[in-house]
Amino acid sequence: YGHEESQVFLGRDYAGGNHYSEAIAAQIDDEIRDLIENCFKEAEKILSEHIDKLHTVAGYLFIHEKIDGNEFESLMNGVIPSEE
Repeated sequence: YGHEESQVFLGRDYAGGNHYSEAIAAQIDDEIRDLIENCFKEAEKILSEHIDKLHTVAGYLFIHEKIDGNEFESLMNGVIPSEE
């Protein structure tokens, strides 16, 4: 928010002043906080709805320590990938 500064040269501070008021800064902070809180709630909801799959993946990772895309997709479809 604000306008772009010119290039930073040696001896010039990176943290120049804001080009908007404290009230606008507070509004920006509030919007960002709301966005993060809403996304967090949505992530919690998705994980709660699919807790069984979360536990399946966690169990697989506990044993194998890594997973690739195909293995993950198999687990999501209820198929345990074969050992190779």
